[in-house]
Amino acid sequence: MLFFVTIAVLLAISQGGRTIGEYRGSETWIYADRFCFDGVANDGTGSRFEAKFHFPKGSRPKLALYYLDKDADSEWGVWENVYSKPLVCGEKLNQSNMLIELVLQDKTQIEIAGEPWYSVSVIKKFTSARPRWMFFAIGNCDPLCTSGYCEQGLNIGWSFAHYNFDNSYYGYDKQVQYPVSVAFLVLYASLLVYGMLVRKALVGIRKMHVTIYILIWSIAFSMMQLASFVALSSSYSFDGVWIPMYSTCTMIFASISEMLLVLMLMLIMKGWTIVRRKISANGRMRMAIFLVIYMSVYWSCIFYFEYGIDTADIVYLFDTWPGYVLVVLRILLAIWIVRSYTIVMNKYNSKKGFYKKFTWFACGWCLSLPLYVLASLAASEYTRYSVVLPLQLSTNFMAHWIFMMLYSPNSMLCGKTFPFHATTTSMLQRTSISRSSLGNNSMKDIRLRQASEITRQIKHGINIFSSLSSDLGTFLEEIDPLVDELEHNDEDLPDASLARSSDIKSKRRNVVPPPKQNKNLSDMEAAIGKS
Repeated sequence: MLFFVTIAVLLAISQGGRTIGEYRGSETWIYADRFCFDGVANDGTGSRFEAKFHFPKGSRPKLALYYLDKDADSEWGVWENVYSKPLVCGEKLNQSNMLIELVLQDKTQIEIAGEPWYSVSVIKKFTSARPRWMFFAIGNCDPLCTSGYCEQGLNIGWSFAHYNFDNSYYGYDKQVQYPVSVAFLVLYASLLVYGMLVRKALVGIRKMHVTIYILIWSIAFSMMQLASFVALSSSYSFDGVWIPMYSTCTMIFASISEMLLVLMLMLIMKGWTIVRRKISANGRMRMAIFLVIYMSVYWSCIFYFEYGIDTADIVYLFDTWPGYVLVVLRILLAIWIVRSYTIVMNKYNSKKGFYKKFTWFACGWCLSLPLYVLASLAASEYTRYSVVLPLQLSTNFMAHWIFMMLYSPNSMLCGKTFPFHATTTSMLQRTSISRSSLGNNSMKDIRLRQASEITRQIKHGINIFSSLSSDLGTFLEEIDPLVDELEHNDEDLPDASLARSSDIKSKRRNVVPPPKQNKNLSDMEAAIGKS
């Protein structure tokens, strides 16, 4: 929880259709913002942006716009030629598609810290034959000067507001975000209700095992993720501000849901509650190590993408090496699932039908990520997010739905291969039960086995007690050679009878008289008395 709170604080940065920033330093050309504009609407209207700047009087900053023109190889070709190459400010401004001299726009004079500043507003409308990315940069140099001696550092503040033809703050690449998130929120709510019905059916037949709880909680966290995503999308469409709290909750809920799903896959593939009552200590340790590594790498990649990647150079997560690492994690998980299937089927063949279906679906979910990432690479830069988001939500929903169907005792996918052949009560017993007796799970048989075990332990204790008694008798014989002469009565010390009190004698009125002593014993007592 402390880790999640830290992430929530670090993610407290507003971003989106409205962007606010400022810079004061020695750089003469800086990146300001980017947006994917929609192009031309059906009624002929286009897109627009509104920008406000304030800078000290005497400075001559310029707003440069870059977008795809004719000679670029890709959607970001023009921008990449400017941003990634070591060019001076004048050369970068010369390659812009549109250059706006800010001091020549409508401006008002203001005072900041006792110094005169200019406040400038820029509004531009434009149309395009198709959607395109547009990048905004600010430079403070003469475009005709390429020597570097005619440059000055920047001291400027700005704010951007981008609109498409329907006054939407959403770029063309994210227009599907709100309707898709709402649709899948409804689907996951329905799936959660179905999961609760399956849970009720399993409780009725006493087969409600822990893995079902894990799957239901994974579905619940996915629903919470989508609820946060819907709230984020609604707020963003209203004012263009990316609320950090909603964004952080979306990331946290998504990661918890995936971790629970991975844990459930690992437990089932190890055969827990299906063909094994308990996983070995080494097996549990390996699973824990793999899950911790998976979770750590997952969060490291997400965190690095949010703060370590330059947003001016990236379209979406899977264009970066953190995204490639997440793809590799899924592939490794698929390999581990296939390996576990081979091991389980070599030892246990009773649930072969269930494990075949489960392995196919589990590997399909693991490999879906690299497959739709490859498919998105074939799409243009302004449609990749629109391709990846629906595919990602669809594969996660299908995985949750299919796994829940496999767990349902009444589903067509499962049929006679329903995984659990042992009831919840028998699986919770602490005594080990052999695989040959797993078919008989009545409480009467369990009590009989427990009684038999107790009887065996009592017999073992009696044998030990007899052995100790024999050893003690042998020891007493060794220290008292005359012990064989004493058969019935203990031998009293001389004059011991005088130490007895009279009241004790009075209590023994009906004592049976001692048997008559034999001659040998009397002779031995006389000899002891003389000595």
